[in-house]
Amino acid sequence: MGKKEEGNPSILVVEDDQEIRKGMKQLLARKGYRVIVVADEQDAFETISRKSIDLIVLEQDLPPIEVLALGHRIRRHLSPKRQIPLVVLSASTDRVPGKLAVGYREWVINLEDFSQLEVLIKDLIPRRRKAAANDA
Repeated sequence: MGKKEEGNPSILVVEDDQEIRKGMKQLLARKGYRVIVVADEQDAFETISRKSIDLIVLEQDLPPIEVLALGHRIRRHLSPKRQIPLVVLSASTDRVPGKLAVGYREWVINLEDFSQLEVLIKDLIPRRRKAAANDA
């Protein structure tokens, strides 16, 4: 990126359900985040190539292994210097093999309430911004 990132952190929500996208945007915006919501992988690729994103929240109505595959594709689309934390939300309780190889900073299974996500965001965004500043 090269330039210092300022202002409210920016979160990209990749969610296939319109109502959940709307709710996530409202909840995160109330906490002061700039929120961009998209429905699918292609929109996510376009957004991360054009915008400065601090964190990606990925939730799709797919089996966990397919969500992991989507995470792999998003990671491959990013340049190595743009290691944006990726938080995966899943309603499945299935164990997911290879989740650490994807490069996720966190994996959330059965999100119980918004405060759980909020804690992750408050932890991950400062780390991402510090790493970005060190790479500048």
